[in-house]
Amino acid sequence: MDGSSEKKEIRLLSRRVFFKSASGFALAIFSRVSLAQAFYVGFWKKRVVILPNLFTWGLGTSGQLGDSTAVSKSSPIMIGSVTTWSRISAGASHVVALRSDGSLWAWGAGTSWQLGIGVAANRSSPSQVGSLTDWWKIASGGTHTLALKTDGSLWGWGLNTSGQLGLGPTAGQWAPVFNYSDVAAVSAGQDVVMFKKTDGSLWVWGLG
Repeated sequence: MDGSSEKKEIRLLSRRVFFKSASGFALAIFSRVSLAQAFYVGFWKKRVVILPNLFTWGLGTSGQLGDSTAVSKSSPIMIGSVTTWSRISAGASHVVALRSDGSLWAWGAGTSWQLGIGVAANRSSPSQVGSLTDWWKIASGGTHTLALKTDGSLWGWGLNTSGQLGLGPTAGQWAPVFNYSDVAAVSAGQDVVMFKKTDGSLWVWGLG
């Protein structure tokens, strides 16, 4: 790299992020990193302790970095000062995250309703999805989102043109809509969803 360049290079290797610049290397270890198409979000791990602050970096033109801007970043930045984040999931250009109190938050691209906040608009900082505090697990697809509640009910919202919300009709949903009950785990791809029920059966829907 040119010694006069201020550009930094990020490589994600086994959850270790290396920053290479003219001044040398810096190393940060992240845990629970969620990789989207062109940006990352994760928790910083200091020694053996996972710090509950949330960091993002990469493409930010849709507000997906959550730092109240639509500007890309080449180094990890902390999202606000909240220290109660517990789970994260990144879609194509949006992020959903849980806090330890069970509340659900989203930011980034929202023009396909994937944020679940009732409007088709982007958000550059975390916005709460409703007011409930019984959310348990989350999964972001390309432009749709799934979330599990503590009672095992599965909810979905966002784009549904390939039936990725599992609702039968392919109309999109701007807020969480009930899908199935007795669900133990869920995972989402670009236009598909797979989940496991409490009886061990595996279910899938979407583009196929």
